[in-house]
Amino acid sequence: MKSFSCDVSGYGLSIRTLTDLFDEVSRVHPERPALADTAGNSLTYRQLRDRSARLARRIAASGARPGEVVGLIADRSHASIIGMLAILRAGCGYLPLDPTYPSDRLDFMVTDSATTVIVGPAGYEPPRGQLLVDRHEEPELAVVEEPAAHAPNDRPTISTDVAYIIYTSGSTGVPKGCALTHHNVLSMLAGALPHFSVGATDTWTVFHSLSFDFSVWELWACWASAGRALLIDADTASAPSALVRVLHGHDVTVLSQVPSIFRLVSRSIARLGLSPPLRYVVFGGEAVDLDIVGDARSRMAEQSGKPPRFVNMYGITEITVHATFKELTPEVLAGPSRSPIGDPLPHLRIEIRDPAGRAVPPGDEGEMWISGPSVARGYVNRADLTAARFVADPEDSSRVWYRSGDLARWMHGELDFVGRVDQQVKVRGFRIETGEIEAHIRAVEGVGETAVLARPTPTGAVLVATIVPDPDHGVPEPAGLRAQLARRLPSFMVPDVVLIVDDLPRTPSGKLDRRALLALTTGPDGVE
Repeated sequence: MKSFSCDVSGYGLSIRTLTDLFDEVSRVHPERPALADTAGNSLTYRQLRDRSARLARRIAASGARPGEVVGLIADRSHASIIGMLAILRAGCGYLPLDPTYPSDRLDFMVTDSATTVIVGPAGYEPPRGQLLVDRHEEPELAVVEEPAAHAPNDRPTISTDVAYIIYTSGSTGVPKGCALTHHNVLSMLAGALPHFSVGATDTWTVFHSLSFDFSVWELWACWASAGRALLIDADTASAPSALVRVLHGHDVTVLSQVPSIFRLVSRSIARLGLSPPLRYVVFGGEAVDLDIVGDARSRMAEQSGKPPRFVNMYGITEITVHATFKELTPEVLAGPSRSPIGDPLPHLRIEIRDPAGRAVPPGDEGEMWISGPSVARGYVNRADLTAARFVADPEDSSRVWYRSGDLARWMHGELDFVGRVDQQVKVRGFRIETGEIEAHIRAVEGVGETAVLARPTPTGAVLVATIVPDPDHGVPEPAGLRAQLARRLPSFMVPDVVLIVDDLPRTPSGKLDRRALLALTTGPDGVE
């Protein structure tokens, strides 16, 4: 696909939905591999199209209507990807439900999103009795059929329909769902893909869970360029050495990673002496570590003679995965910026503003306000939060600005990432409101006060919970507290370290002194 826009692709067809995009690629390249896994299983574009079309008919027959949200058991399998495509083809948006999440969180997500149908494996018990559509393909349905030209229901999918909802951490202790449309995703692809020279010979990893929006980029950027998407199983994803062997053995050319995970991958590349045939390494999800990138680039250049291109792409769920592009060349790695995120993608506009919403001079820190066609419509059932974060432009009623909560500054005509306005943190690529974790900790018997922060380490940030016991109860036992939290929170939100203290450090005005708290957690009593 030489050129790509929101409505017109290099195939010369009007592309208005993700289903349009996939069907057109499968029409032009039906026998090219579209999806593979580390066990050697593979599906062509035609096979993936046909299987998702058959499942879409079963989803429609279950009563799911176009425009509704359908839950998807989002494990790392061919079946979950077929289910995702089928839900979109049925005219619905998918709600990824990670089976490793606590049942209380899944229950909230399906209730909050008004999900009544869930696509998943036989035997799965929906949280609140939702209708289960078995994603398994019955043998009698294995006859190849041409997919419907539109959703198998009473109206075709339109570009403003919701494609997916992803729930992220909320500062009040309640997760918040963000709804993204087909138009949002296509706009992101139109802005980002021209920066990459990719095509049908490329293999992209799908390293991330469908519950993490990095997966949207991994799958759809791959398919938009007629590439092969390689699903990384959970065991491989958690073992850097195994991942490096997969990258090498499956001829992976495009790897998307959060920087903290890449640190471990880079070390495994050095230890194993393998040089995967990577052409691009795309970073996102958290601040990049330029020293690690520089070491990896030098090492891979020595091993293969031609290192991959390293790209840093700042982004967040609310603006559809990516907002900026910056290639980390040797000159950039040696430059003064420690967290360069580059230029806004061409479909987006980014301004740096002060707390009152006024533009700040170049070089000054401020909050990133982002507008453009990939900005989401808002949060599910959170009108107050939507109004606070998605702000209408007083001079242009058609323009909405998303207040990112991230600090940056213009340096030499490009954006330099600084940090967060609030206490939201990034751990292993997941965006976490520490307030949500704190709310759950306070509900544990024996806890008086608590504060949670992300502590930097050489291998990435770790979550540390500092707890002041309730004087009327016994001191909470750290292992037991973590076990209780694991029943209520995803594993990436359970603190890695629990530190019991007499008091939390305070500023003279009585506010929590987070700098002193960080020093406390890195002292001799704060080690694991």
